[in-house]
Amino acid sequence: MDFDLSPRLSALRDDVRQLARDVVAPRADGCDRRYRFPEEAFEAFKEKGLLGAAYPGQYGGSDLGLLGLCLAAEEVAKYCCTSGVILLLARLSGGPILYGGTGAQKEKYLRGIASGRLKGAFGNTEPDTGSDSAGIQTRADKDGDHYVLNGTKAFVWGAPRADFFVVSVRTGPDSRHHGISILVVDRDTPGLAIGRVEQPMGVRGMPLSE
Repeated sequence: MDFDLSPRLSALRDDVRQLARDVVAPRADGCDRRYRFPEEAFEAFKEKGLLGAAYPGQYGGSDLGLLGLCLAAEEVAKYCCTSGVILLLARLSGGPILYGGTGAQKEKYLRGIASGRLKGAFGNTEPDTGSDSAGIQTRADKDGDHYVLNGTKAFVWGAPRADFFVVSVRTGPDSRHHGISILVVDRDTPGLAIGRVEQPMGVRGMPLSE
């Protein structure tokens, strides 16, 4: 079995490695000390097509696959974990939409992520259950052509800056591993509130909140 990278992925790794040295590394310490989002890194990722690294070209992505995304995240995270999280969130918030969303949702959100126009966040952890997905208590009940959500998500990376949220909810009976769905919630949805910004021990350039 051949474990060597393809020429395209090798070139990607080398390109991102240089970008990380030139753009990410010089600003990493300041981002972490001052809780500052690395805007310069975000803009560089957008210009290089890295925000849509793992998305298909038909939605504005770069068709680099998960391996390409991991290579890019690895190179930038050597210097700045916050910058690595930017790339991972671009996939984490859009992955469920890629696999289970409607055509319209894919066109709106995946293209928005890949272009840098939209930032997403993923809400799974809850105050009383931690990251045990089988124990989530947030509910979504059908009301006509939409759902009404009730619950709280905690420690959501990027929440204060997000344009939309992908959240895990219960839409069926409370039976641990069954009846769990993923819904997309736009930031301007009535009733949605962003909690206080936490002060974690690391990755402090990416805001974290309920």
